[in-house]
Amino acid sequence: MSDDELYFGPPTDYQKTVRNEQAPLYRRFVAWIVVGSILLVVFSAGILILLFVLDVDVFPEEPVLGKELVISKNAFGKRERVFYENDATEDDARRLGRFLQEIGYFQGHAKADAVLAIADNTVTISFPLERGWDDAETIAVFESLLPDLSRDLFAGRPVQIQLCLPKATRDRWDRWHLTVKKVIK
Repeated sequence: MSDDELYFGPPTDYQKTVRNEQAPLYRRFVAWIVVGSILLVVFSAGILILLFVLDVDVFPEEPVLGKELVISKNAFGKRERVFYENDATEDDARRLGRFLQEIGYFQGHAKADAVLAIADNTVTISFPLERGWDDAETIAVFESLLPDLSRDLFAGRPVQIQLCLPKATRDRWDRWHLTVKKVIK
């Protein structure tokens, strides 16, 4: 029988020897693949747990609610921001941010946003809230801010406050909007 022919019988002594010599290498190769796979899974799980503990969005999709002014940012990445749009300026947003820090809305340890819009001589400030837009006490707190905002920050212009859902949504033209739950005038 020549070497070119296929042999379907029991393995020859040469084949047994080659197989036995290659077996330890194959076992080591498989062992390294298994150990490497386990280490990769453990490392990935550790990273995800760390990101969860630090409350970091892994793939955040940030809504664009206007121009952004970051008022403060803590060590864990929690930002306090004022977005401003329409006729509102960065100076208006900065004054509003300072005011919100003074009254304790921006406390420096949690994520908080406000959206400032000035149109037709009316100032609209939107606050995304997890809950409380239908709570009488929360509404009373925001109503008490209206005179101070109008008089001290916006030169007597009428101010309205919108209490909104915390997640922005896109409309059919791919623009971001907050869903308004309560308007306080």
